[in-house]
Order: sequence, then C-alpha cells, then structure tokens
Amino acid sequence: GNDKALKLTNIKNNKKTLKAGKTFTIKASPVPSSSKLTVKRHRTLRYESTDSSVASVNAKTGKITAKKAGTCTIYVYAQSGSFQKIQVTVR
Repeated sequence: GNDKALKLTNIKNNKKTLKAGKTFTIKASPVPSSSKLTVKRHRTLRYESTDSSVASVNAKTGKITAKKAGTCTIYVYAQSGSFQKIQVTVR
C-alpha cells in the first residue's frame, strides 16, 4: 500500500507566523490509501525550506527556526511522493 496524503495536525490553513529567533515543530502523519493495507516505512517524512535565510527546517525532525523577516514555504514529503506546503511568515 501507499500513502495517499499527509495530515498536518498542529497547523491551521497551512500557514504559520513566527517571530525571528523562535522555533516551531511541524507535526505531520501520512494517511494510508486503504485501511486494509499496511504501509512499510522505508524512510520517514522529509522537510525542506524554499528560503533557508528566512526560516530553516531540520530535514528529519521538522523543527522550523525563524531567522529574519520574510516569507518562505516549507514542504513536507512522504515516501510515496505526496506532500504538503506550509507558508511561513517571519516578523
């Protein structure tokens, strides 16, 4: 089986605002395509930032560190290729 989507549990509307110097950890979980099938986990979720000078993210844990004012997008990828985008604004 494969994952059909990702569910973000602690972010509303896929947007987050942070002050410079603050941190936030993304909590995400894959949603399987069928409740009858099990998905073997060959790798965990991966995280990536479009502009690491505004906000960086730990690729394995999903911990966002706000660096300077601006806007960037954080991507969360599952092993099946499904992903979610989070718009991060740093003030």
